[in-house]
Amino acid sequence: MVRPERRTRGDIIVASLLMVGVLVLGAVLWRTSDLAGTTAEPSVLPLVAPEPAVALPAGLQELWRADSPATGSPVVAGPAVATASGGEVVGRDALTGEPRWRYARDLELCAVSAAWERAIAVYRRGDFCSEVTTLDGATGDRAGQRHGDSEPDTELVTDGRYVATTGERFVEVFGSNMVMTLEYGDVPAVVNPNRQPRSDCRYRSTLLAEGRLALIERCPTDVTDRVTLLAAKPDDSDRPEETYSQTLDDVGARLVALTSDHLALWLPDPSRVVVYDTERGGRLAEYPVDTTAEDLDRASAQVPETTTSPSHVYWYTGRSTVALSLTDLSPSWTIPDTLGSGSVLAGRLLVPEAGGHAVVDTVTGERVGTLPVDRGGHAGPVRTAVLGSVLLEQRADEVVALG
Repeated sequence: MVRPERRTRGDIIVASLLMVGVLVLGAVLWRTSDLAGTTAEPSVLPLVAPEPAVALPAGLQELWRADSPATGSPVVAGPAVATASGGEVVGRDALTGEPRWRYARDLELCAVSAAWERAIAVYRRGDFCSEVTTLDGATGDRAGQRHGDSEPDTELVTDGRYVATTGERFVEVFGSNMVMTLEYGDVPAVVNPNRQPRSDCRYRSTLLAEGRLALIERCPTDVTDRVTLLAAKPDDSDRPEETYSQTLDDVGARLVALTSDHLALWLPDPSRVVVYDTERGGRLAEYPVDTTAEDLDRASAQVPETTTSPSHVYWYTGRSTVALSLTDLSPSWTIPDTLGSGSVLAGRLLVPEAGGHAVVDTVTGERVGTLPVDRGGHAGPVRTAVLGSVLLEQRADEVVALG
């Protein structure tokens, strides 16, 4: 019979030290992990969106308001309105503003938007806006994460299928599975060299639509601006596929709208909208518009502010709202002295203006009424969205719900 080995006092001390070391290491790993800096409070019951409005209200009353400096526009994530401040994203009931779910990181938010019925939150880590988290709009459950290399002033633009993070030197696109489909420009960590057609250009304007990414590039080897149209999902994410890329006859160009057949951009001196064929890049037409570069800067940074209906794209110039026909992107009519591109509610286009909203026929542009709104001292741009019967306004750092 073999006697069990006796434990000495030294063995016990060593074992105790090892256990303490494991516990200390575990505590350190916990404190430095993403989990330690994350607060997640999903909804017990899924949110339900309010029913769509079948008729316009007789007037608009404020339902609620919330601080949301991390959103540039009202964010509609499925049935929730997502507001964002500090490092926290809150999913709210559209009618009451009641918080139904929360997600917070101990990091700075770069941008918050929505796609695929989810809120998309981009957090800054170090020099990049690199941590992207999607949150189910109905519950607030984390739906997916990815890490990238977006620039600090990034915006998010989506066409419903893909999302692009904008930048001055680098742009990336990803799909609902959070896998990158395209990287373009000055790639921060190059794996396969000589894949980018131009890596020393700067981007002034960005659009994503119909599975294509459009950019206005300013390149050191070009005398004027360049317009480039790319596939949002090429065969290889690090090898961009250009539909075309060609120089323009001016500088200061801005993108306006993109459809499956047409690309519209703005050029100064004289101020005009120029329409191109999306397949070959041929110039099809140009139309004079009354706006300036300063107006456009006031309207948006890199991504043009637009709203789409079945008949038109409504483009906010910083001074007025211009309706562009979806058939050929030609201007159909203009509403002067507006504050945003507007939103469609109960079949009418509601265009923000001083003192309220102009009620406009979406096809003819005929003004059929006015809905007054008291915005207090706010006189700047107003970006809007609709969820059910609720009209949402982004006024600077606040989201205000009207109904």
